[in-house]
Amino acid sequence: MKVKRSIQRYLAAWKRYGWAGLTGFACIMAVAGGIAATRPDVQTLYVAQKLLLDRSVSVAEPATREAEASDEDTPEPTPESPELTDTLLDRMATGLQVNRYSLSPQTIRQNLTLRPVSEAGDRWTVQFQDADANRSEAVVVAFTEAIAEQDLTEQRQELESAVQLLEQRRDRLRDDLRVAEEKLREFSRREKPAIQQAVDGSLVSAITTIQQQQRELDRALEGTEAEMTSLQNQLQMNPEQAYLAAAISADATVTTLATKVDELALQQQEQERELQPRHPEMVALQHQQSLYETRLQQRIQEIVGHGRAIPMSQSTMQHWRALNLDQARQELANRLVGLKAQRDRLTRELTILGRSEPELRRNYSDGTALRLELEKLTNDVARNREAFEQVEKDLAAATLQQAETKSNWVSEGAPQVKAITNWLWSRPFILLLGGGLGLLVAGATVLLIDLALDRIFMPEEVETILQKRVPLLGILPSVRNRKSSVPISIEANSFVLESYELFYRCIFNQNQDRSPKVVMLSSIRQGEGKTVSACNLAIAAARAGKKTLLIQTDSHTPQTNALGIDAHPDKMVSMSDEVSVLEQIQSVSQISNLFVLPNFSAAKPAAEIEFADQYLFKQIREDFDFVVLDANTLYFSDVLRMESFTDGLVLVTRLGYSERKKLEIVIEKIAESKSVKLLGIVVNDVANPAKYAPLVSL
Repeated sequence: MKVKRSIQRYLAAWKRYGWAGLTGFACIMAVAGGIAATRPDVQTLYVAQKLLLDRSVSVAEPATREAEASDEDTPEPTPESPELTDTLLDRMATGLQVNRYSLSPQTIRQNLTLRPVSEAGDRWTVQFQDADANRSEAVVVAFTEAIAEQDLTEQRQELESAVQLLEQRRDRLRDDLRVAEEKLREFSRREKPAIQQAVDGSLVSAITTIQQQQRELDRALEGTEAEMTSLQNQLQMNPEQAYLAAAISADATVTTLATKVDELALQQQEQERELQPRHPEMVALQHQQSLYETRLQQRIQEIVGHGRAIPMSQSTMQHWRALNLDQARQELANRLVGLKAQRDRLTRELTILGRSEPELRRNYSDGTALRLELEKLTNDVARNREAFEQVEKDLAAATLQQAETKSNWVSEGAPQVKAITNWLWSRPFILLLGGGLGLLVAGATVLLIDLALDRIFMPEEVETILQKRVPLLGILPSVRNRKSSVPISIEANSFVLESYELFYRCIFNQNQDRSPKVVMLSSIRQGEGKTVSACNLAIAAARAGKKTLLIQTDSHTPQTNALGIDAHPDKMVSMSDEVSVLEQIQSVSQISNLFVLPNFSAAKPAAEIEFADQYLFKQIREDFDFVVLDANTLYFSDVLRMESFTDGLVLVTRLGYSERKKLEIVIEKIAESKSVKLLGIVVNDVANPAKYAPLVSL
C-alpha cells in the first residue's frame, strides 16, 4: 500500500513539475546528440586468432605431476605469457613490410592479445584486431613465426654461453690436474725413503702406556680430592688450618698458657661482682692475663713461623682456642694434611707424564705426517681427474643439445578470422544511453523538487495528517469558468454542485443537537481556493432551499462580479454602524435564496468592520438560514478574532499548492488552542472527487 501511494504521489508530482524534468531530459539529449554527431560511423573489425602451444610446459607436466601430488600445499604456478619485447615487435614489423603491410610496433602491441586456454599455461590464443581481414591474419602468422624464432635464438644463445663456460672450466681443471700430478710425483721422489722408515708399533705402545697411567693417576687424584673435601666439611677447615690446629693442639706449652689465661679470666669475672675495675686486685689480674696472653701469642708465633704476623685480641684468642683440637679431630686434621701431600705428589706425576706424551707423539707424527701428505696428494689428483672427466661429459652433452635445439613455441592450424561490429559506442547507442540518462535526470529532478517544496498531491495525504483528530468535510472538484476570474458554478445541473452539496451536508452533520449556522472559510495562504469554495458552498446551500448569505470579508483578493452583482461606489455608505452594513446586502438574481454582502474595493475593508457588535451578528442569524463567511488567510490576525462570532472554522487546502508541513503545524496549533473551533478540512481542486468519496466524514 505504501509503495502504491508513493507511486501515485510521484505521478501527481510529475504532472505538476514535469516541465522541469522535461527540461533536464532535453539538455541531456542535446549533449548526447552533440556527442553522437562527433562520433565516427561504426566500422566492422576483423579478429584473427591462432592457437600457440608451449612444448616446454607440455613436456615438463608429466614429470612434475607426481611431485605436485605429493605436496598438496604447494600453490600452482601462474602461467607466463609470451613476452612482447621491442625486438620481437620490430622483427614482426619488418616481416610485415615484406608482405606490403605497414604497421608500427606500437599498433601491433595495442591490438595484439594473448589469452591462456589451459590452466597449465601450455596453450595460448593469439588474437589481432584490424579493419583488414588479410592484414589481421598476416599479423597473427608473423607473431607465431617471430615468437618461435626468438625462442630458438634465445635457447641457442643460452646453450652457447653454457658451452663456453664448460670449455673454460675444462681448461682450468686440466691445468689443476697437471699441477696435482706434478706435486705427487715430486713428493714421492723426495720423501719415499722417509716414508719407508716410519715408526713401528713400539712407539704407539709407549704412548698407550702413558695414556693408561694418566687415566689411573686421574682416578687416584679424584679419590684424594673427594676424601679431602669430606674431611674439610667435617673439620670446617682447609688443609693449612688443619696443619696449624694439629701443631697447636700437640704443643703442651700452648695448652698450659691457654689454661692460665682462662683461669685469670674466670677470677676477673668473680672479682667484678665485689670490686671496681680500677681496684688494685682487678688491675693485677688484668696485668697477669695480658702477660700470659702475650706469652701465648709468642708461642703460637713460634709454632706457626716468623713469616706471619698474628695480632692478639679477644677474637683472635677465641680463633686460636678453636684450633686447639681434641684427639679425634686432631687425627682427622693429620689425615687431611697427609691427603694434601698425596694430592701434590699425584699432580706432579701427571705433569711429568703430560710433558712426555707430546714428545712421543711428535716422534710418531714424523713418519705418519708423510703418509698423510701422500694420501692427500693422491686424493687431490683423483678429485681433479674426476671433475675433469665430468666436465668433458657435460660439454659433449651440451654440444649435442645445441645441434638438436628446437623452439618450444609451435602453432597449430591456420588462423581463423571473424568479423566483429562494435555497436557499443555507435550513434544509436549514444542516443539511447542519453535517453536513459535523461529519463533518470528528469525523474530525479521532479523528485527533488517535490521533496524541496513538500506539497500535498493526494487527499490521502491530508487524511494521514489529520489522523482522525479533525474531520475531512469534502473533496471538491476542479472548477473552470471562462466568464469570471473566480470559477463559480451557477448552473443548477452542474456536476460540481454535487460535491458542494455533500460538503454542505457534512457541515450540518457535525453536530446533531445544534447545526452550524455561521461558518467561516479560511486557508493558510492565498491561492488555495478559499473564495471559490465559499461561493460554491453558498450556491449549494441556496439551491437546497436555505436562505443563504455570503459575506465577502477577504479584502486581499480581487473583487469580481461573477454572481452578477454590480457595485456602485456612489451608493456606498459608511460602514461604521450595523444598519449601514446590512443595507449593503444584495440578492443574486440568477440564484434564488442567495444574498451577498460584498466587499467593494472603494469601500472600507470589511476586515475593519466592528464585528464585535453582537447585534449585527444576531440580526444576521435571525434573517438568514445559513451564513458563509469568506475570510482572509490565517496570516492575518483579524481572522481568528472574527471566528469567535461564528460557529466554527473550515480550513481549505488545494492539491499541488498547499504545503504539507505548514498544514501539520496549523492543525497542531488549532488543536492546542481552546478558543478556536475547527469544524474540519476541505480538499480543493481534485480531478475525480468521486474516487475519494469514502474519505469524507459524513
